[in-house]
Amino acid sequence: MAGWSGAKGKGKPKKEPKRPVLPAVVDGPVPDVISVTDMERYGMWTSHEEERRKTWEERGRVRGGTVGCILGRDLSTSQAYAGSCVREGAARYMGAHAPVEKEKHLNSMLMMEQGSAVEGAFIEHLKKGVPEGWTVGDNIQTATEIDGVSWTGREDVFLYDEGGAVRQIVELKNVSSFPHELLFDLRPQIKHVIQAANYMHRIGVPVQLLYTSRSVWPVPNWPFVSEPEIDTPYLQGIIDVNKIGKISKLRPFLLGFYLTIVDGRVLYAPDIEGWERGKWIETPITIAGIDEWYRRVIDLAHGTLGGYLDGAPTTVSTVGEPKYYSACDYCDWSSVCAGVGTAASGEREKWVDAIGNHMYKE
Repeated sequence: MAGWSGAKGKGKPKKEPKRPVLPAVVDGPVPDVISVTDMERYGMWTSHEEERRKTWEERGRVRGGTVGCILGRDLSTSQAYAGSCVREGAARYMGAHAPVEKEKHLNSMLMMEQGSAVEGAFIEHLKKGVPEGWTVGDNIQTATEIDGVSWTGREDVFLYDEGGAVRQIVELKNVSSFPHELLFDLRPQIKHVIQAANYMHRIGVPVQLLYTSRSVWPVPNWPFVSEPEIDTPYLQGIIDVNKIGKISKLRPFLLGFYLTIVDGRVLYAPDIEGWERGKWIETPITIAGIDEWYRRVIDLAHGTLGGYLDGAPTTVSTVGEPKYYSACDYCDWSSVCAGVGTAASGEREKWVDAIGNHMYKE
């Protein structure tokens, strides 16, 4: 029989996937309109240039949204850290904007703008759900100092009580990749926990971290994706189960996490049905470690570390488990850091020269 191998145990070969039927291309009139795609992308690039100018004008500040945490007990010697890269923090402090290819950056902007749209929809619903007399504010700018250096942050949502006092802050995140650790393991991203804890530390009010997913996610057959019990209470209404009892897809969802600081260490707890209130999950994040990360940024920007240049962040989960990928592979600054080492003499100067090409110029 044609196509049969005849070899014992091999069976039939896999069928070739069906090739798509290509549409017919015919001649016709030239469109008598301006390309909306071109106009939109031109406007997006103009907005990007305005953002570059703003970063330059705001140099000399460290940012609440760009933050990391030095890990380990001896913060004076340990170089391991998680979250944002120290080099990125220093570059923004010095007024540089991330160097990204134009087309890649414009496509990335679409994802960032989706987060802004999600924020607007979230706030409209929240206004109808807060206690009577409470109000909701968004895009709140705050400022303080770290060792005499200006610190600025923009928090997504403020909740004010009937007396006008800030009672709570919400740091809102839009899910943009398959959320298996977030939803199945109840682990928010460590960089998001660091950012939310940083705001809570600076402003002195509780912060809740909240994720929204507004897409349907097929569940891939990956060996490292562990599936929870399908009758888990908080997953009802989120998961679809196929005929063999496996989770086949995830529906849109909201998932929140409480944060607290105990003896300087950051803890979190999921805001879900079935979780006992007062039970917290430990993280390797400390307030002292966040403060030390900012000091490293300032030292690097001013060159007060004797030419030392911090290496890349350590990739770990929110509970401290190592992750086996390089943060540099996903970083917009990797082209600037290419060929630049760490502790060798003159490496900082090479790096400063490289980011100088990405400062805003009139």
